[in-house]
Amino acid sequence: MNGWQRFIKIEFPLAAPYLLAGLRLAAVSTIGIGTIAAYINAGGLGSLLFEGVVTANTQKIIAGSISVALVALTVNYLLRFFEKRSEERIRGSSE
Repeated sequence: MNGWQRFIKIEFPLAAPYLLAGLRLAAVSTIGIGTIAAYINAGGLGSLLFEGVVTANTQKIIAGSISVALVALTVNYLLRFFEKRSEERIRGSSE
């Protein structure tokens, strides 16, 4: 095997779960930072949340919090699913 074949067939599949874990962490962190960015009027996910904080409207706070949490949990779940699939592909089916 030359270097590229070894990388494509062995090294990259072994590294894929770790790459996906890093991508998952970065994505969820970015969602959190995007939520806080609404505080400086940058728009984004947290605008409804911070509108509720400014106006003391509990319904807006709850709606904004739930929407941001659902987005973060959905992204986390999807990326974790692909991470598990790549782990199973390396180690074989666990069940």
